[in-house]
Parts: sequence; structure tokens; C-alpha cells
Amino acid sequence: MNNLTPITHKNVTVATTQITADFLGTNERRINENFIRNKGKFIEDKHFFKINHDNAKSVVQNYQGTKGVILWTERGCARHSKLLNTAESWDLWESMEDTYFAVKQPPQKELSTMEILKIAMEAEEQKALLKTEVEELKPKAEALDRIATSDGSMCITNTAKDMQMRPKDLFAWLSSHQWIYKRTGGAGWIAYQEKLQQGLLEHKVTVVSRTDGSEKVTEQVRVTAKGLTKLANMVNDKEAA
Repeated sequence: MNNLTPITHKNVTVATTQITADFLGTNERRINENFIRNKGKFIEDKHFFKINHDNAKSVVQNYQGTKGVILWTERGCARHSKLLNTAESWDLWESMEDTYFAVKQPPQKELSTMEILKIAMEAEEQKALLKTEVEELKPKAEALDRIATSDGSMCITNTAKDMQMRPKDLFAWLSSHQWIYKRTGGAGWIAYQEKLQQGLLEHKVTVVSRTDGSEKVTEQVRVTAKGLTKLANMVNDKEAA
């Protein structure tokens, strides 16, 4: 029995009633009778597994039964040894524990020099790829950090530069997404009232002196720190999509 290949079920080493009886120096009938008389001492999936007829064929080699089988775990076999309650059964149980249930770790495969070099090269390639991705994201991260921590507001042109966009593209995006608009016949951009109320945009009024001494009032749409953060996330999400 020392050369017997252990049966495995659900990654657990188990033994049939016949194997258990042979190791413990008894017969199947005695094992079955002890189980019936002491069912309360055995817990399914802890001390034993019930395998139906169809599944038994794939679990137990040379299975020829018709009603399925009961497979005993290490704890289940130890309990049967205790129920037999003889000095011989305990000695035999120790033999079963050492030769059948003993866990034997498969020897680890020793890697060749070429395999080690291949693993090292793949690790370096992955490291270089991650470094490249970090470098690509760094400017955007720094820009977002400046946006989130900045005070006041920025003109749309400077906002476009911080977001690495062409100013005309950002103006077009803001217009198409109803952030800004132009009055009919007007030359300057105006913020939508909703964006002003949300604190995303603001108007800056500037008084400019003309050469003739008169004054001209100009109004400029500016993006607030809150607006810059939201805008950057919206544009980045669109690009990612």
C-alpha cells in the first residue's frame, strides 16, 4: 500500500472505504457499521464526501459501483481509527498518515540561465513602459495640480496652453458645449449665465484709455480654478473615449 496513489477531491486527499479498511486492519463492513452507528460524529465535507455514481467514475480509478462512494478525509480516517479503539488501529493509522496523507511538495523546477535572463528582460521592458507612461502623464498631472491650487482666474488662451490645446480648439469646444457664446453682431465672447452661477466662469471688466483721452470698457470671459479643474477632466474624458 506504500505505492498507492492518493485520491484527490476538491484539492483534498481522500481515501475510499476499502483503502481505509485496508490501512486500519479491518474490513469495509466494519467501517460502514461504525459510520452508521456514529453518524453524529461525522460531518460531511469535513470528515467525508459523498460522491454520486456519475462523478465517482472520474474521481475513483477503476470504479465499478452503482450507488456512488463515500470518500474519507484525513480527519475522517482518524475518527474511524478512534472508533476501532485498538492499539493496532492507532499504529496502523500512523502508518496511513505518514504514507498516504503525507503532503509531499513537488520539487521546484530549477530555472535555466536563459529563462532567468528572459524574466529579467521582460521585467525591464515592463519597467521602461511604466516609466514612459508616467512621463507622458506628468505634464497633465502638473497642469491639473496648478489648476486645482491656483487663485483667481485665467483667460481662455492661457487655459488652452495649460491644457496643451490650441486656443481656437478650446474656444470651439467651449462654444459647442454651451460655456460661451457671442451675441449677434458682437465680437467678444460671453459666458452662459449657468456657468457663471456655478462658479466655472467669470467676467472681467477692464477700462482701457484711448489715445484721444476717452475710455473704453472691455469685458473678457475668464475661467476660474473650479472651472479649469472641471474643464480639464471633461476634455480628458472625451479624449480617452
